[in-house]
Amino acid sequence: MRKVKITIAVLLTVWLSACSIIPQITDLGNYSGSWHRDDDDTSTVLKTDLNDDVILDDNDIEIIKFPKNSKILFRFTDQDMFQMEVVNATQGGLVIRYKIDGDLVNRAKVSDQRIQNAWRSMYRISGVSSELRVAKLNRVGGIDNVLEEVDIIKRNSVKRSYLQWLSADYELTADQQEKAIKIAKSIASDRESRLAFYAISRAKSALAKTQTVSLLRSLNEVQSDSELKNLLSNLLPAIEQEESQEVDNAFFEAATNIQSDSDLRDFMGDMFSVIIDHKSLVSGVKFAGEHIQSNRNLADLLMDLLNKDIRKEALIAVLETATTNISSDSNRADVLVSIIASKNYDKSIASLVEIAANKISSDSEKQRVLSELK
Repeated sequence: MRKVKITIAVLLTVWLSACSIIPQITDLGNYSGSWHRDDDDTSTVLKTDLNDDVILDDNDIEIIKFPKNSKILFRFTDQDMFQMEVVNATQGGLVIRYKIDGDLVNRAKVSDQRIQNAWRSMYRISGVSSELRVAKLNRVGGIDNVLEEVDIIKRNSVKRSYLQWLSADYELTADQQEKAIKIAKSIASDRESRLAFYAISRAKSALAKTQTVSLLRSLNEVQSDSELKNLLSNLLPAIEQEESQEVDNAFFEAATNIQSDSDLRDFMGDMFSVIIDHKSLVSGVKFAGEHIQSNRNLADLLMDLLNKDIRKEALIAVLETATTNISSDSNRADVLVSIIASKNYDKSIASLVEIAANKISSDSEKQRVLSELK
């Protein structure tokens, strides 16, 4: 019996209004929306109705650009209630109103820190202009500054978007790649974390072997079998870029978290298509035999592999796996017949096939194999 790994996904943030998830590298597009978040003893309300990007000075205090026919309402409740409303109507121009505990106050009564916090919360919550925001954070404080900001952000899709833009547009050092991987691991959504990990793997600065292994070992929090299978399949070019048994073994380790037989079969098929190292191929065949429970799924995977020009060691691994791990007589016979049909064997392999055939309980299936061997 396979052990099913059950963990409790941590729900980082509760959003009262649904937010769209955009799978490609792009700004989130949430120029209009309404959000309400409660954290401990604080409450944040944000309402946006924007036609374009909001651009601030380097300190995130003064407005450089605020689009026409747009408005923002920000309300933060802690020891008191602070509200900032920004409106740029067709008539009247830009108007900014501040309230503390419901009373209108002038700008002099509001600290720069409060205004700065309000604007930064707007970016972190809404995801508006994520590409521009990443570019500015990098210009002001470098890539480490961007990573510090992404680590603060709680909304999964915004974290993902920032990591995508950062990975696509900037060169990251090995330490910065490790930080990005750690942040991607903290994303509570399987889909968003998959997209973030994929972006990091396709970064402008390619991952070295150490970072590739680190990324693969960070995938144990992905709960969805299909999402994990898709992510691992998307990461397979790493094998071609950095062929090593350590990288291959990290893929096998990550794949142990795929509980669905069909998803695991599909991933292993994808992996077999790119593995070059014959020792890793042998390890992969043995791994499949140990982890794929369905006779049919395992037999199909092994027969597909036989269409590839594989070495004798891998052929023996296929034969041994079929004999040891496939209990169905018909499915085991299917694999043995496929070995014979491949014509990729010598007398010693033929002898092993005959021995394996004689271990089949069903006389008809046994004869089906032996008749092909003659």
